[in-house]
Formats: sequence, C-alpha cells, structure tokens
Amino acid sequence: NTAVSGLIAYRSAITTTSNNITNVNTDGYSRQRTILETRPVEITPAGWIGTGVDVARIERLSSQFELDQINLFQSSLNRLETLGDLSARIDDIVADPSSNLTTALDSFFSAVNDVANDPTSIAPRQVLLSEGEVLMERFNFLAGQMNQLDQEVDSRLSYVVNDINALANNIANVNDSIVRSLSLATTPPSDLLDQRDLLLKELSSKVSVNAVEQANGAVNVFVGTGQLLVSSGTTFKLEVGNDETQPDRFSVFINTGFSSSDIKENLSGGEIGGL
Repeated sequence: NTAVSGLIAYRSAITTTSNNITNVNTDGYSRQRTILETRPVEITPAGWIGTGVDVARIERLSSQFELDQINLFQSSLNRLETLGDLSARIDDIVADPSSNLTTALDSFFSAVNDVANDPTSIAPRQVLLSEGEVLMERFNFLAGQMNQLDQEVDSRLSYVVNDINALANNIANVNDSIVRSLSLATTPPSDLLDQRDLLLKELSSKVSVNAVEQANGAVNVFVGTGQLLVSSGTTFKLEVGNDETQPDRFSVFINTGFSSSDIKENLSGGEIGGL
C-alpha cells in the first residue's frame, strides 16, 4: 500500500502539471501545484513505521497583493488612456490653425483697428463685417465640435455603465458558486477563483475597484470612493440619468432598491473616470 499510495499521489501531481501546461495560454489561469503529506504512521513491535503519502490539496499559486496591484494600475492606465484620447481630440480642434479661435480673433481685431484708424472708409468696414462673419462661423464650428464630443462622452458613459452592471452580475453569480462549493469541500475550485479574478480585472478597467473577501468565500466589491456594487450574491445597479445641476449632461446614479443616489463625483479610475 505504501508504493500504491506513491503512485496515486504522483499521478495526481502529474495531472496537475499537465493541466498547467495545457492552460498556459488561458487568460486568467493561475498555476496550480499538488501538496503532498505523509499518511498516518502505524505502530509495530519495532516502532513507528510510515505508510506512504497522500495528496493534501491542490494549491492555487496566486498572490492577492499582486492581483490588487494589477487592478489598481489597470484602473489608472485605462483612466489615463481614455482621458488622453479625448484630450488629444480637443487639442486637435483648438490647436488647428485653420479652425482655432486665435487666427480668427487676430484677424477680427486687426480689422477693428483698421476701422478705428480710418472710420470713414468703406473698405475697412466691409473687411470688418467679413471677419466678423468668419469669427461667428468659427465659434459655431467649435461649439458644434465640442457638443459632438460631449454627446459621445455621454453615449460612452451609458455603454460603460451597462458593462459595469453586467460584470457585477457575473461576479455575484461566481460568488454564489464559490459559496456553494465551499459547502462541499474545504477549498473552492481554482477555476472559479480564476474566473472571479479575471472579472475583477476587467471591472477595474471600467472603474476603480476594491474587493473585500468575506468569511463565506464571496467578495464584496466597492467602486469609486466606497460605493457598494456587489455584496456576495447581490448587486446594486448603476444607472445613467440627467445631472440635477446640469440637465444637459449625464450623471451616474446607484440604485439600492430603495433609493437612487448621484455618485458621479465619487467615481474614479478606469474608463468611467477618464470620461
């Protein structure tokens, strides 16, 4: 039986290694290892004697600190990328010599100066009127570009909020699966933990995230400055609606089932923070 226990234990170890190899390109997969322990010893007339080896557990090699750091920097990266992209587009609009205000304003006030120097001449007046129309068109063009960008931001905000709600629901479902698995075994399946960590990483790309593990194996997920989004198997839905102080702009609300609160100013990080 001692030899057989060794064969069985190392068959499990080989299976674990094979699983690691086959999942080398699986997104979110955490490497696993087989932890072995000695079987209970037996007493003999000659003394205590070993009886072989058993598989104690299959251990998932994952650092919670590293995962938290990845989520933190993922959130910061996506916020800066989104902000950088939108800022660059604004810069393109206002810095283009053919469309910015500086050129039109310079020409307009130059025409005003010419009229002031020769108020009785018809030609400078006509030039001033023409430059005034150019300046008006430039203001309208820039306003149109800014309004278009503004509408795009609001539209993207709606999509991001929908993505956040979908991810929150998935995390809550995985939480339930982990809690159920812990009622059947002392440790949850590694694939469920990998799945949840991958969902949290994706969520952190949308908004800053803080996940706190509970005694039952589930995690509570907080976004922004501490707004509860997922509590074990329950989610609190984010919604997009008109800002109370700026009705033409969108804001983000959280619906607790009893009330809805504006939390736009509390949200940071991720794509939603950049928007």
